[in-house]
Amino acid sequence: MSATTVLGGRRGHEFYIDGDEIILHPPERTKGYAAIVIEDMSLDLCSELWGRLTLAHEGAAPVIFGIEIRQLGTAIISATFTVAHGHPVDIRLRFPPTTGLARLELRTEMALRNSNDFAWATFTGLTMG
Repeated sequence: MSATTVLGGRRGHEFYIDGDEIILHPPERTKGYAAIVIEDMSLDLCSELWGRLTLAHEGAAPVIFGIEIRQLGTAIISATFTVAHGHPVDIRLRFPPTTGLARLELRTEMALRNSNDFAWATFTGLTMG
């Protein structure tokens, strides 16, 4: 069974899951990032992660999205993307076929100095295969 932890946010306040969307609100730029961490995620010869990164609100300031998969303390993939409203980013991250348990971390942080109440960062349709 995988354990899920929310860092820098509270479920139902700064973190939501709605269907195939994982929604995180980053804290103020000076306070780092918000993340959801899934421990002991089972990989079965997975070699790709894909999905879409968006900011839904037209008043949202740019957000940095981070994705990392670690196994036995070593990063299998680690990537960051800066996303602005109206410019979604489709991602496809490839890595060597992997089995066993891994740790998935999804992060968001403000790309600019000022925080923004509208910066709901959305990971949509994240799929591993």
